[in-house]
Amino acid sequence: MKKMVWLLMAVAFCCTGCAGTLRETRAMWLWGSVVRDKGADFVAKDFRAHNLNCAVMLVKGMGGSASWDSKIALKKNLSKGDVLEQFGKACKKNKIDLHAWFVVNSDEAWLEKHPEDHYYHCGKDSKDNGAVYVSDCERVCTLSTGYRNYLLAMIRELAENAGKYNLKGIHLDYIRYPHAVYCFCPKHIAKGKALGVDIERLREILKDTFYRGKTNAYMKAWIAKDPDVIKWVTMREDEITELTADIRKIIDEVNPKLELSAAFMPDGAEKEPSFGICHYGQNWTRLGHYLDFICPMTYHSTFKKPVTWPGDIALRGEKITGTTVLVGLGDSNDYEDAAKVISYGRKLGMRGFCYFRYNLLDKPGKWAAFDAVDEKPALPLNDCVAPCRKGKACPKQK
Repeated sequence: MKKMVWLLMAVAFCCTGCAGTLRETRAMWLWGSVVRDKGADFVAKDFRAHNLNCAVMLVKGMGGSASWDSKIALKKNLSKGDVLEQFGKACKKNKIDLHAWFVVNSDEAWLEKHPEDHYYHCGKDSKDNGAVYVSDCERVCTLSTGYRNYLLAMIRELAENAGKYNLKGIHLDYIRYPHAVYCFCPKHIAKGKALGVDIERLREILKDTFYRGKTNAYMKAWIAKDPDVIKWVTMREDEITELTADIRKIIDEVNPKLELSAAFMPDGAEKEPSFGICHYGQNWTRLGHYLDFICPMTYHSTFKKPVTWPGDIALRGEKITGTTVLVGLGDSNDYEDAAKVISYGRKLGMRGFCYFRYNLLDKPGKWAAFDAVDEKPALPLNDCVAPCRKGKACPKQK
């Protein structure tokens, strides 16, 4: 009987043509600096020892410094050599999938040369109706054509050299706006006005929501289909979605075998998704067409949610996107409940989990939940992505 079950699973897998491997994805984010400090071989062996099979390594963070010998990056950290290449070789030896993690909407190195590409604030109080230049963060305006081309060029560079770095995929972080109050730069104001948005009225709605105590006024206006809010939110959504589509296009042109994944804020997969869409411009349903899998940042202890929440978000995420959504956990205390979170996700039929982050587990006892995760047969990645990203309707969306 058992042989028959496994035979049926194998047949089903072959028939789907699934791009993923027949195993549970057990992913963990880690910083390039950790690999530099501990050594590539040590980290890769540590992953394998604790039943992990997917490493998502930061290669360009908010500072903009590349962790590989890039010919394009404005800054590089090669203090201990090409750490991505070193880790790629170590991961290959230990049968670990390696994904290159990019912070999308931030780059201090770029802004040092192009300060005009900083975000602009909507204006914090009723006396300040002009755009306020935001110089105290590394966030880059989505309408910066120069930065967009620069980011795409770096992703293309790694896609073209995926063999050298033993890359399984590209992972996008901060593929979103950081806050609803950004960006009111001259380009965005002009774009909004061209769409028919009353910019001053929109500013007042945002200031009411975030500075005058009228909680959720902005989101309620979107739900009520307020024309100014609908046009503005859709404009922001379009920018994030189009950038994701451009990255997908590069991967499909250069190296179609590479997987594209992203870290998402969980709000967009809640039963009521208005906060995620309005606040971040991150529409799960639209973005899912271009991604092989999604890693939601459902850090239940941080959000003060039950251990069932990460699995519930993952399940709802798969229904609305048609692509694979992993069970997300992490931050300071989630490891304490990791076994419960993972177990619940498996009961729901989820295809794996992702944890943020490796160097939070550097003390004895913190690895216990991950050391026991190899008892469950695995599921492949969802087969829905390829037809969806070619513009066809998604048969699995509900």
